Amino acid sequence: MLLVGTLLGCLAVALASGEGRVALAAAAAAALHVLALTGLSGRKALRPLLLPYVCIVAHSIPVLALLVLAVLGMPTSIGGISSSLDAVDYPILATLPPTVIPVMVAAVSIVLRRALRGDNATLLPPVGPQGLTKYLMAGAALLILVWPAGLPEAGWLGYAVRIIASAATFMPYLAGRYLVGTRTGLVAIWILALLVNGVIALLAGGRLLAFFPPTLFVLGAIQGTRGSTRRKVLVFAALLMPTFVLVSGIAGQVRSDLGRGGMELVSERRASDFVEATGRELRAGGAVRLAFAEGVRRLVPWTSVAIPIMTPRPVPYRGFEGFLDEIVNTFQIAAVSGTSRADLIDAGVGTAAARAYGFGVDVGTNVEFGPTADGWSRGGILVVFLFGLCLGVTIWGAERFIRRQLKRNPAGATVLFAVCAKHAADTIALPFLAAVRAIVVFAVSIFVLILGIEALFGTSNRDIVRRG
Repeated sequence: MLLVGTLLGCLAVALASGEGRVALAAAAAAALHVLALTGLSGRKALRPLLLPYVCIVAHSIPVLALLVLAVLGMPTSIGGISSSLDAVDYPILATLPPTVIPVMVAAVSIVLRRALRGDNATLLPPVGPQGLTKYLMAGAALLILVWPAGLPEAGWLGYAVRIIASAATFMPYLAGRYLVGTRTGLVAIWILALLVNGVIALLAGGRLLAFFPPTLFVLGAIQGTRGSTRRKVLVFAALLMPTFVLVSGIAGQVRSDLGRGGMELVSERRASDFVEATGRELRAGGAVRLAFAEGVRRLVPWTSVAIPIMTPRPVPYRGFEGFLDEIVNTFQIAAVSGTSRADLIDAGVGTAAARAYGFGVDVGTNVEFGPTADGWSRGGILVVFLFGLCLGVTIWGAERFIRRQLKRNPAGATVLFAVCAKHAADTIALPFLAAVRAIVVFAVSIFVLILGIEALFGTSNRDIVRRG
């Protein structure tokens, strides 16, 4: 049935024209993502695996973004390179290769899920587990502290704060899930932290840092609330998300004028320049449509679209020459080894391979170079399948490890899930080796940190009880 549906979809794409071809191909790819998520739901006797869900949902966002661009007649030309490639001319290669990774992750999870038979633990319970409050307070603080931690004078302490804050990227989801609908001042603290972070991020030119945390907070609130509270949150989200996309596009255009950086850029003068540049963009002809298109296009990792089109012609497969050296360079800790980002780029590690396709990669500029782009540049679709298989095993192993901690430390296991969820989602943007490294290294290091926190503070905090 799936094969017949795929063949019919390809036939429909061939008969369509223009943006319609991309829309049909993207719709077919989105259907494959839905099929993967449905497969994970599986039998009711088995608990659903959550980390694979996060991975698949993250990989579905670019496909949906391409679908929106095509349906609304917005530009689908490949961004980030000087050539005039357009997804309209290669609808199948632009949309279907990125579905391989999520489908393989789902397949591996379905096969290995039998190993979890008899595991009735709930990874994200409806009520916040005992001891979670201190982690939520720390998450709100990290959202703000990460900015001064990026200043040169912050030193090793700043480096440590930035690493922990990066691992805690999904903490806003837990905050929204377990705090919205409760009578606790921690809700107000989180909302204030989200607003302050958003203002600083916009002034510094970091769109993702501005909008991703509140998006996660709202998503957690939707999944954690019930009844009238959930309906209110859904209405709020329906109004907020299009606004986020629009403002993200405007912020991207303003950033092109003002540049980007960190906390050092935040000043009264910068705020004035930002407001002035925003007004100038809004007064331009067709500004709202262009800004919305820019916001949607920002959701697409264009390397995953361009590389299947450009490989093996005009760019040949790069194969696995020097792959062992890449493993060593990827898994070393830069702060310990002294290896800089410039050294890794010169060694051709990670995203450096994107330069062969015309993407700009240097010390100050980077691009998404996920396992689809990485695998296809090495050997085509078969390597992408192989990378998907390995990522599926890694993600499944991380979830099994987390589930084993639930009885001993429910709050720590919940935080560890948020850490691993962040890196499961990051598989959309990180090269294969970097993605595996992130999941393994951060899971182990944050687990050790949680053990230390529990040894110092214990788990005496009361549960977060949901009201409404």
